[in-house]
Amino acid sequence: TTNVAEITWNIKGIEISTVAPKWDYKKAFTYDGTEFEVVAEYADDLPYTFIVVNNKAINAGEYTAVAIPVLKNQYVGGYVLKDTDPYTLNWEIKAVEINTKYEWNYTDAFTYDGTEKSVALKDVSDKVDVTYTSAKATDVGTYVAYANVAVKPNYAGNYVVTDSVLTVEWKINTISINTNYNWNYTDAFTYDGNQKIVALKYVDDKVTVTYAGARATEAGTYTAVANIALK
Repeated sequence: TTNVAEITWNIKGIEISTVAPKWDYKKAFTYDGTEFEVVAEYADDLPYTFIVVNNKAINAGEYTAVAIPVLKNQYVGGYVLKDTDPYTLNWEIKAVEINTKYEWNYTDAFTYDGTEKSVALKDVSDKVDVTYTSAKATDVGTYVAYANVAVKPNYAGNYVVTDSVLTVEWKINTISINTNYNWNYTDAFTYDGNQKIVALKYVDDKVTVTYAGARATEAGTYTAVANIALK
């Protein structure tokens, strides 16, 4: 009979504690269309290295970079990592802020002339869309125009606006017609049995004139009255 003795035994690996890497990230980046990267810095002579993920991006946003410690090949088998939890870094690429405190092209009240008047923003960025409300009118009045400013869809996320709604009060004034007309009367008529008439000269075609006491046949002194009204 052969007796076999058996024992379970092991060689423990040397435990290595990891040290958090230093990240080269100081402050948020600002989107410019190029790729940004945060780097995990650590000594080259360590028995371990780091696999780093989520540390590169182009578009604006908030990210979490992860550095996972792993043994270098030559240390596998004789060493074990005591700390295997990954090290993380929250980092950010900020959207570009577009200054949308635009001026309006309105400087003074319009004067009514029967055509449509309009107001708009000046020097608008090609990265935004503007939607106007109450920015066009034909009739006399006081209006409040609204401009809703938004980043165009293909720039959304990487750009933001400082002001999304801009307003301006604007006016279309009435026409001031000078009705200080002269009469066509210069000297007294002489009675001849025919009706005599006095009237205003060079009357604007936008007004109607109604006369009273402006016609007579008999000799006398008369007072003519011209009532002027807009058509």
